[in-house]
Amino acid sequence: MKSPKFKVLGLITCILIHFQVFGQCPTIPSSTQEFCDLDSLLISDLQATDQGAGIAWFLTPTGGTALDLSDSLVDGETYYVDNATGDCGNRQAVEVNILGPPLGLNFQGVCVEDANDATIADLEAFGNDVQWYFSPSGGIPINSGAILVDGTIYYADQSSSFTGCRTSRLAVLVNVGVVVVPTGDAIQDFCNTIGNPPTVSDLVASGNNNWYLSEFSASPLDPSTPLIDQQTYYATSIDPPCESDNRLAVTVNLFQAPNPGEDGTLEICQGDTTTFDLFNSLGGSPETGGTWSPALASGSGLFDP
Repeated sequence: MKSPKFKVLGLITCILIHFQVFGQCPTIPSSTQEFCDLDSLLISDLQATDQGAGIAWFLTPTGGTALDLSDSLVDGETYYVDNATGDCGNRQAVEVNILGPPLGLNFQGVCVEDANDATIADLEAFGNDVQWYFSPSGGIPINSGAILVDGTIYYADQSSSFTGCRTSRLAVLVNVGVVVVPTGDAIQDFCNTIGNPPTVSDLVASGNNNWYLSEFSASPLDPSTPLIDQQTYYATSIDPPCESDNRLAVTVNLFQAPNPGEDGTLEICQGDTTTFDLFNSLGGSPETGGTWSPALASGSGLFDP
């Protein structure tokens, strides 16, 4: 008896592999692209390399409608690049930075002891490769050592570190304050009149001044402050917003004024020809000498009706 025969058929499994093929997608040189505010600033100015299927820009990472190439760029906006048919799938993002003029104050004061010491280098504007000009556009940069002219408007721009383009310009009105150390007598004498003492406003120094109680004190004295005997006061020159760094020292001597006495009254009869000593009609303790008004014989105090 023959043994049964078995026929074994191999199991053939078919595996279907699905491929999704995307179109050729553009590439970008940088995920941040910088432009100067004087550039054309259009969607067409964004940089991307066409890999054969065209270039389109969107505001969304997927879907949406392609932007018109003549649309204006927006500072701080993120744009997404795709091919012309928009089927890359994973769009590369580009953030736009629009560079404006450098930062700085529109009014700047430069304080010097000699007008020739104020130069372009003293002006402050913060940015990349800042350059200064005499005009709001055009012209050539001013040398950093050029002497500033008081009351002149100067203009500063900056450049992009990515493209080298230059921006619009910051306008700066310049005040050059020449503040030399004041001059004056180192010792100044004053008469300390009762009821009318000398004050800081009576101190004398060249130019316009602030006065201080010490060489380094920060707050100037009120001009109405009474002077103190043997006190040293310190003067600066001022040309707002400038003030001299160094100070003139002045020591004060106060001398007591003669006592003029107190007001008195003298009654004279009509036709009286007596000579009167007005000192006798004053109250208090008047000192002799001095000047009478209307004028009498100096110091005598004698009055003839």
